Amino acid sequence: MKSRLALSSMIIAIILIILAVIIGIFLVTGGILSPLSSLTSSKNVGAVPVILNNSPQKIGLYSAFSQLPIGHLKYQNTTTVARIFSVTGMNLDNEGNADSWLFIARQQNKTKFIEVNGRGLTTSAWSGTVSGSEIDPMNVILPGDLFRTQQSKLRPYMDDNWNFYRIDLKNKNYTLTLKKESEQKKFVFNAINGGLIQG
Repeated sequence: MKSRLALSSMIIAIILIILAVIIGIFLVTGGILSPLSSLTSSKNVGAVPVILNNSPQKIGLYSAFSQLPIGHLKYQNTTTVARIFSVTGMNLDNEGNADSWLFIARQQNKTKFIEVNGRGLTTSAWSGTVSGSEIDPMNVILPGDLFRTQQSKLRPYMDDNWNFYRIDLKNKNYTLTLKKESEQKKFVFNAINGGLIQG
């Protein structure tokens, strides 16, 4: 009986020692490790600065058009329609999205300069003259579709890293300006069907 009691005491002592070692490791390491922590390496580097990306995302012409008051909004019959006469997209990517879209429009007999970018819309008065025909957003090919249609003409410039600097839509034509260092190349396309006019 005494040997059983001694054996039980020894087993309890071993269990307590093992528990003490486990608790000591737990306290030294700062807690229980996540099961996934062994799969990823990490290093405590202190405070890490967060850098905010203040540049807006590029935006497509369709999205820019959708932000303009170019039609009566549902349930708002008092919305005054803006008539668009000029559109310019700046710094386009190969998909036809731009850093910003600039519009010259007339609304309530006032001419406005409207900029639409990834942050939203800004409007200011425009004192310049408005010439040319009105642009119907539903009747023009979008730049992304134009670039796909004219891919054989534009691909060499894309592959050679030319900057799609700007695209201007006026009088039913697109004028695309490409730049690379001091070189410049212009193309003129029909804005209705995407056909090449010059370039």
